[in-house]
Amino acid sequence: MKALKVFVTIILGIMTVFLVGVFGLLTAGRIVLSGNNISSIVKELAKETGEFDVKDIFGSDIQISSEEFDDAVSEMKEYGIDVDKIYDEFGDFASQVIKYSIGMSDEIDTKSLKKVLKDTAKKYEAKTGEEIDLDEIDKGIDEGVKEMKRDLRETKKENREGFAIMGAILGPKTYFGILIGIIVCAVLIILINKSVVPLAVTYIVTSILGIFGNLGFFALARFTHAGSEKAVNLILNSLSNIFLGIAGVFLVILVISIVAIVISKKQRKVITT
Repeated sequence: MKALKVFVTIILGIMTVFLVGVFGLLTAGRIVLSGNNISSIVKELAKETGEFDVKDIFGSDIQISSEEFDDAVSEMKEYGIDVDKIYDEFGDFASQVIKYSIGMSDEIDTKSLKKVLKDTAKKYEAKTGEEIDLDEIDKGIDEGVKEMKRDLRETKKENREGFAIMGAILGPKTYFGILIGIIVCAVLIILINKSVVPLAVTYIVTSILGIFGNLGFFALARFTHAGSEKAVNLILNSLSNIFLGIAGVFLVILVISIVAIVISKKQRKVITT
């Protein structure tokens, strides 16, 4: 019976290591595609490059010199427009488009974007006296999103299998399904052994592997350069920071697991004496 418990615990431990590893990679991917991260990349892209090249982001041929971009930002600030908020909305919208395109979400929500653009337009009106048709903002965004969805649907038809696989991997069902799997494995290890020590040992092993694995990914992303592709380099730099952060989380889990074992052993000594 004891041998069976050990065998099942080892199997559950291996499953935990695998699931936590996949969960960590998916978490890194979701953070990269988040609105906050994309807006940060765009901000850095505007600061670091000699020009703000929209082609790097959307594949468009629009190119704005750094001087023109700086003038536009300064002008917006004069009108009392929150430039950072516009960046954040742009990042959130771009994030939604990417997630929609790869099947992570079924809709693109433009309510917040419309509100920010309308508020911006009103501030511009108040400063300049120039009237702006606010309804045209809604209409322009809605038509743009419809056209974007239509193009994305055509692209998905051409690469149906690839998008289906990507959507399945990065979708919320897979992500939260893996999280539930990790929790179930943890509960089973505790119930089978009637102790948190085997679970703590499992997480010590998992954490050590997670720390070294993520530090490896950190080094790979940090020291990989895509030549003159500034946007790609910024994404790689962002990825390196994310992997470093995940390594930090594993370090915390490692410390907690060690403390849990120490406390458990002390409690056993107290009970036996």
